[in-house]
Amino acid sequence: LLTRFEKSSLAPFVPLMIAYTSSAMHSLDRDMRFDGANAVGLVACVFGPTVRDSVVSFLPPFVNLLSDREKSKDIGRLLEALVSVLSALDSRRGEPS
Repeated sequence: LLTRFEKSSLAPFVPLMIAYTSSAMHSLDRDMRFDGANAVGLVACVFGPTVRDSVVSFLPPFVNLLSDREKSKDIGRLLEALVSVLSALDSRRGEPS
């Protein structure tokens, strides 16, 4: 759904999306954390360079999710989301510090 809109029209809402996905990633409910991880992956994939400074805060919850044995069947989707987050972080390369 996010890919159907122009990035410029959604740009004002990116901080709100980050806030909601951050809340989901830090939820006490395990299923909500997995849904949050998928949402983070989608936001990072669509808005990579725009959200690169925010996605660092999502890395610790991914560690907890990856170690959850009860949700091991969802590991593929979780790894795809993590790759999107790491790709957004990698977009920082080549820029002056």
